[in-house]
Amino acid sequence: MNNAETLDQLIDVAMGRIAEQGWANTSYTDVLQAAGLVYRDVYAVARDMDAVMSAFADRIDAAMLTEAEVFDPETPVREHLFDLLMARFDALSDYKSAVARMFEEQQRAPVDGLRTALRLERSMALALEAAGQGSDGLTGHLRSKALTALYLRCLRAWIKDESEDLGPTMKVVDESLKRAERAASWLDKGPQGIRWPKWPNRPRPSADDDGAAEPATP
Repeated sequence: MNNAETLDQLIDVAMGRIAEQGWANTSYTDVLQAAGLVYRDVYAVARDMDAVMSAFADRIDAAMLTEAEVFDPETPVREHLFDLLMARFDALSDYKSAVARMFEEQQRAPVDGLRTALRLERSMALALEAAGQGSDGLTGHLRSKALTALYLRCLRAWIKDESEDLGPTMKVVDESLKRAERAASWLDKGPQGIRWPKWPNRPRPSADDDGAAEPATP
């Protein structure tokens, strides 16, 4: 086996073990034993579980970018992002049990959850670039963080979705992106885009009122 084939085997075995026994109970030694490999032969390919999971994320990123529609500058960003996120869920379908167990466990493990979130930000930055939105600088960083939070909310819906056509997931993704689009539009407009409430005019006191104004009509 060449290095690429070895790495593919490690990813598949690792995800299978995680699906069976969970993330916390799956060590790299366990994966190597299940794959029939020894560390001496794989350390140059993947030194630890973090390397295997990073390679898995790269696999899903590549599938997301490959399966999504070809970029069209005339297509709204929201539609591109919808297509990219749904392509990502399609790519994850073979690993749904493992992803569900990892997601559940990492809710209770802040360090692992943070590591996953940081890696997801890189994936969401790729999605933004593919949708024609920059991911560099402060603005791009904020976009990546916002899309990561949105994706995690949609991931929760996808995990619960047992339909064949992923209709419930599509609905959550679509609604979440619409809300994000409205929020982004509001931020772009700034304070001038805010519709301030109109308060009733207070009558000016007349000279005959001895300085006392009549109450405003509600």
